[in-house]
Amino acid sequence: MSPIISQQIELELGNIGALTISPDGRRLYVGRHSSEDQTRENIAVFTIDPESGALSNKRLYRDSDQPLPLTYTTSKPSLRPRAVVTSLLVAPRYRKLYIGTRLEDTAIRPAYLLSIYDLDDAGEILPETLRSYRAIADNLPNPIGIQCMAMHPQRDMLYMAGGAWNAVRFYQLNAQGEPLGTAPTAVTINGNPKTSIAISPDGSRMYLGTAPATLQIVALVEGVPQNPPLRSLQVPELALADAYLRFVHTPQA
Repeated sequence: MSPIISQQIELELGNIGALTISPDGRRLYVGRHSSEDQTRENIAVFTIDPESGALSNKRLYRDSDQPLPLTYTTSKPSLRPRAVVTSLLVAPRYRKLYIGTRLEDTAIRPAYLLSIYDLDDAGEILPETLRSYRAIADNLPNPIGIQCMAMHPQRDMLYMAGGAWNAVRFYQLNAQGEPLGTAPTAVTINGNPKTSIAISPDGSRMYLGTAPATLQIVALVEGVPQNPPLRSLQVPELALADAYLRFVHTPQA
């Protein structure tokens, strides 16, 4: 099967770091890949025409309630720090948009790299509800951000991975989808840093993409990832030293 490109659209956002569509297919959420804009308006929402698929009515929102530092804390005095949106996740059961980010200045602590918006019944962002949370404990070394996220299908748990670290992090959530605690729990999974994550529909397995072009299958016990992985499968055609597997899990794959 060869993909057919029906249209190409200039969104006027620069490079795109993440995107996702609302469950009803009527909204497209987009995150800028890299921006030094001090307003941090790096999340765009577009209305999707249900017939043509055309995008319209761009709205901009902040990616964090934290200010973007004016200068680096490390050895780059000539550069301005940038914010990078790396992952977007819509959770219909909580009516929330979860935003994963990283900062090019990786020494900043606390690292409030997870942000959440409430959504209205139509999936529109409620801008006054923005709040940000730690994505790592303060004592961890840099560089660490969020590269991918997934939600447990039955339990109130949000998983995060990426940022040059081979651990999977997770927050227990309350019934409204809000993180419990001040920092996520981290479970180290053997192998290289993780770049892609998905959970099986029955909630018993976690799938992780890593290098070299490797898919790891991890058991979940009460939602907690178990190390070592059950299996590690390599894709020979992609098995280069720097080939990190990125994938999407579909229920009928």
